[in-house]
Amino acid sequence: METWKTLINIGLTYPPVSSQTKSESSGYHVPVKRSRSVVTFPSAVLREKAIIWGIPVESFEFAQRMDNEDPLSQFRKLFSKENAEAIYLCGQSLGLKPKSADKYCREVLDNWGRKGVHSHFDGSLPAALCDIPPKLPMSKLVGALPGEVAVMNGLTVNLHLLLATFYRPTAQRYKIMIEEHAFSSDMYAVKSHLTLHGYPVEESLLLFKPRMGEHLLREEDIISIIKESGNSVAVLLLPGINYYTGQFMNIKKITQAAHEKGIIVGVDAAHAAGNVPLHFHDWNVDFAVWCTYKYLNSGPGCIGAIFVHQRLTEKGGTSQFPMLKGWWGNNMKTKFLMKDEFDASAGSDMFRISNPPPLLAASLMSSLDIFSQTSMDDIQKKQFLLTGYLEYMLKHYFQMDSYVNYDDGENDVEEIRGLPTVKIITPSDPNQRGSQLSIMFSVPLTAVQEELQKLGVVCDIRMPNVMRVSPVPLYNSFVDVYTFINTLKKVFDEFETNGEQKLDLNCPSTDTDNSPNRGSSISSASSDSETESNEANSN
Repeated sequence: METWKTLINIGLTYPPVSSQTKSESSGYHVPVKRSRSVVTFPSAVLREKAIIWGIPVESFEFAQRMDNEDPLSQFRKLFSKENAEAIYLCGQSLGLKPKSADKYCREVLDNWGRKGVHSHFDGSLPAALCDIPPKLPMSKLVGALPGEVAVMNGLTVNLHLLLATFYRPTAQRYKIMIEEHAFSSDMYAVKSHLTLHGYPVEESLLLFKPRMGEHLLREEDIISIIKESGNSVAVLLLPGINYYTGQFMNIKKITQAAHEKGIIVGVDAAHAAGNVPLHFHDWNVDFAVWCTYKYLNSGPGCIGAIFVHQRLTEKGGTSQFPMLKGWWGNNMKTKFLMKDEFDASAGSDMFRISNPPPLLAASLMSSLDIFSQTSMDDIQKKQFLLTGYLEYMLKHYFQMDSYVNYDDGENDVEEIRGLPTVKIITPSDPNQRGSQLSIMFSVPLTAVQEELQKLGVVCDIRMPNVMRVSPVPLYNSFVDVYTFINTLKKVFDEFETNGEQKLDLNCPSTDTDNSPNRGSSISSASSDSETESNEANSN
């Protein structure tokens, strides 16, 4: 076991950025993802495999063969699921529990019970040091130096702390730029800081949004706003992945454009961390915040994390920024001397306020230890095929309809005739998405969800009209996706029989209500942490 002095040193150094060790064996041979200039679509790879194997992509045998070839299949058994027959496709809301979380948490409790106050520095995840071990594995997942990452608080608390530092309005540069349909807690935080500084929200909030009749943000539109109005913008807050559509933003390109205008760039990576490869250091992002209970599987409302670029925290780097301080951000070597003057820790650790809870650190470490056994490269290889397989099967079995859409935010809905239809609003380009597909139906959304729930499928809905389905590479299989598709077919057959083929017109438009809190989870097992109780911590 590492001594507490070794743990302290880990938190104080800046080793070079390094990728996770790649798995030696990989049954998938797919193009490297995330090259936005070159797009290879999963359907082409799946069809090629089907030809080689001599079995249709749509067959159960194909799904089984893909699972047999899956180098990540070993990890599935490491996660708990109450009903082995249930199809859990809700990782975008709450990841499954690592079975080892029980052991990790029990060791922390036993250590406290045996050692009392001495558990602060001795034993399993000692309380005074428990936020240090997650730094290295977490930094690898987001493409950061270990010293650029701190594990602390919840997402919205962290966003408030970093906005308090990096939102420094002047008479000329005072606006905050954010997507119009940002997650509600992000919007609350941003508006709070505008108000605290005495700026009218309606004049100081610069919004970017999809074009009329579209669901996805266009990076050229965002960059155009930056070029036109950037001189008045103090902070740009980007979504890493949009919680509603599943769109993965071109963070690098947008950050570069914003920096050319002198704008501080923050990223809400709640739906990106552990889902897609991130390179915050190399992309020169100024700061980022994220939760750990979605794709990082740490448990409901678990501890969050921050990234602050090294150039902003190097000696003298923060002199241009004030910050909210607490004793846990003080240098470990002088922390317990209780001096009146703040002696900042190195890197992002200086932003810590209070001592972290060891039980939450233990739950997080149980998941990070699983991630350390593979790599984001191998995770994205499976994701490319797994989510691609979901997309392929949806398009193969269901009538795609470009009119399953609220027309212009006025509740005008295109009349749908004939068979029930499906629309995928997540980008088809795999470089612009993670595991999640966001789906609209021409039949009532809540009715589809209720029927899926009865048949053992766990996913969630987001009002006004989207179902989010996320096959997660670490614990979902191709047979899971195959079973989901066949279950959805049964549900649609029922609607076709009953003649229910229209959208639920009672749902408000996206322009009047985009709050995710109006959606309901499909079961208690998938209770979406994006409710008021947990989303105050993270989004």
